[in-house]
Amino acid sequence: MKQQPGLEVAVRTMGTSLKRWGFTPQKPVKRACQRNDPQVLE
Repeated sequence: MKQQPGLEVAVRTMGTSLKRWGFTPQKPVKRACQRNDPQVLE
């Protein structure tokens, strides 16, 4: 954001601004803790 000339957003309101512009936080992919990868790939 700092690389854009003329665009200055306070750090404390960055999340709100990004949400307003359509950005969403990335969520980690949920995987089973005890899974058998070779069996899943078949």
